[in-house]
Amino acid sequence: ASSSNEGDSSDSQASSSSTEVSSDTASAKGLRGSLAVVIEGGDITVDSSDDSVHSNGDIAITGGALNMSSGDDGIHADSSLTIDSGDITIEKSYEGLEGNTITINDGSINLKASDDGLNAAGGNDSSSTDGRAGQNDFKADETAFIQINGGSLTVDASGDGIDSNGSLTVSGGEIYLSGPTDGGNGALDYGGSAEINGGSVILAGSSGMAMNFGNDSSQCSLMYGFSSSQSADSEVSLVDSAGNTLMSYNPAKDYSCVIFSSSQ
Repeated sequence: ASSSNEGDSSDSQASSSSTEVSSDTASAKGLRGSLAVVIEGGDITVDSSDDSVHSNGDIAITGGALNMSSGDDGIHADSSLTIDSGDITIEKSYEGLEGNTITINDGSINLKASDDGLNAAGGNDSSSTDGRAGQNDFKADETAFIQINGGSLTVDASGDGIDSNGSLTVSGGEIYLSGPTDGGNGALDYGGSAEINGGSVILAGSSGMAMNFGNDSSQCSLMYGFSSSQSADSEVSLVDSAGNTLMSYNPAKDYSCVIFSSSQ
């Protein structure tokens, strides 16, 4: 906005020195920041054809209730994405959470993605690559990582459920994952290492590209392949030798492989 003052010269100078001229450009993104986006609270609803929340730098979420529907990423940070708290629902997205690094310390996250649920990769968002708004040209990067320390995460993904081009570490929280169903993707996909050192995890998906957590983990995990595909919404459970149920989940998609891990 601009303004003019036709009073004396001192008033005119004061007015012009305190007035900024800005120009907005159209964007298909919902909330967008050039340096960072910080969300500390509030009720936020976004329906966008590109990223619902986007930063060319970092994103930090420490509270609030977010409900999003996106034609591209639900939440995208070119650099770091950190979630310390909040109630996050992504009803529709191409990829749910994306950043060079993703750290989840707490909060409740429920997301649905037509590709990867979580994706950590080196690079930045490149809109309109190959004609799709917001398609990303990420490459493998050993500095990329996903760190899950707590909270509740429910993922329904048609691509890789949790995909890191670098490392993946789970140290706490609860993770329930459905998908993918095709053999070209997996519930877990990582380019470096994957460790589980705490938390409760049930990951159900296809068996073709299935990967389990690595041997450097301090908490045991079990990957089980079924002889035939199991129907969506059919319960999968882990029981102890006395028949007590330790963990159970009803995946939203058909599955032929499941990964369990629990402190129990």
